[in-house]
Amino acid sequence: MKRYIYSAIVNLGDEPREVRYEVAKNPNTRLDELSQLAQETDPFVLGGLISNPNLPREIYEQLANSRLSNVRYGLANSLYTPSDILEQLSLDEDWEVRVAVADNPNTPSDVLFSLSREGSAAMAFNLARNPSTPSYILGDLIGLGNDVEDNCYICFELLDNPNVTPELIRKIATFANGVYLQNETSMCRPLLNAIIDHPKTPADIREYAEALR
Repeated sequence: MKRYIYSAIVNLGDEPREVRYEVAKNPNTRLDELSQLAQETDPFVLGGLISNPNLPREIYEQLANSRLSNVRYGLANSLYTPSDILEQLSLDEDWEVRVAVADNPNTPSDVLFSLSREGSAAMAFNLARNPSTPSYILGDLIGLGNDVEDNCYICFELLDNPNVTPELIRKIATFANGVYLQNETSMCRPLLNAIIDHPKTPADIREYAEALR
């Protein structure tokens, strides 16, 4: 009965958008139904398609070329989006779409590297928290913020990244020292605490951070 209901609904264009959304995201929806829904212009319904784990290749390609930037943004955020589609979206004209690609753990490392060359604070923040960002990229993100607060938040994300290395923590400690010298203690102390508590922090850096704190 449920299978019949899905088919009947998709063939009725005057059904409420909430119903069309539910059909779009349902993993049991047939390919012909998904193809029909992909012709929608309602971003809400297309968002349902993006969240469908069984979306076929041709619909990913269609959505990646949508005129609606919020649809492309949703695709850039989705963990179901194929890596080559993410690569295409990394070149999107919309900055927010590219920033979303930087946050997606399925984005290839060479694409992440290209995005890191943009040098913006938001891009650096998303790359810093992406667990797939390699350490050689992470090291270049320190200092890309617009101000001390931005840079501290980037450092916090770097310390939480599983790919952070002891050498990178040394760089973060050097940055923290600069913040300390600028008398920005409200931001410096939490960062020093995070450095001290991190299991990968070298002993000499931990001792130095404890002295500053």
